Amino acid sequence: MQDLSVTRGTVRFSMRPPTGEGTCPQYVPLAVEAKKIVKALPGVKKVDATLICHVQERAVNEALVMMDTLEKGKARPKGSSRKGRRK
Repeated sequence: MQDLSVTRGTVRFSMRPPTGEGTCPQYVPLAVEAKKIVKALPGVKKVDATLICHVQERAVNEALVMMDTLEKGKARPKGSSRKGRRK
């Protein structure tokens, strides 16, 4: 982990595999789990995590951002519906 910063409930960090392991698939789920674990810590409101120096970094980083979008979708109040959705 590198480039760690914490500001007003927002945690930012980058994960970088050791030299020579930039193709190792184990870092993909590791990046996702790291973000989940940090997000669960008390006082953390937002987590900006990135995987760097990995052959799949673009796809993984897009998925890490998408995690926030999916989480927001789950946070709708009970009984609310999406705008324009037919029942």
